Amino acid sequence: MKWPDEKIEGKRQYFLQQRKEPTGKFTEFVVRVYYSIYKKCSENENGICRSSDVSSYKIKNVVYEGIYDGQPDHDNKSVIDDCMKHLKEMHYIGFKKENDVWYIYIKRQLDFLLEGEHEFYKHKFEIRRELSCAT
Repeated sequence: MKWPDEKIEGKRQYFLQQRKEPTGKFTEFVVRVYYSIYKKCSENENGICRSSDVSSYKIKNVVYEGIYDGQPDHDNKSVIDDCMKHLKEMHYIGFKKENDVWYIYIKRQLDFLLEGEHEFYKHKFEIRRELSCAT
């Protein structure tokens, strides 16, 4: 079930506000999950990667780096999966299936980051190639 435009805009505004005045860590997790996907997709000429390459198990260390001493006191898989769900439903990432393999790709840039944050995360995640978004 796709989120209605009003819900997407409400979440976007919430994430933007959280970038300005954070009250929790979920928005930061969303951003880190996005850039984990961005990095892996940018390593491929076609800008897509296997979704298994960015599974919660494979990206949990970078998502939780410097938070909770790297040892979350909650189910990190469900948090990362929820971040991916938000990114998908808000049309930041997309999935497609080819030959029984699921792939993931970046559909558009995060539009709730503050000035300079895109460059900061590209540097932090050592992303060397800018992706041209699908939309």
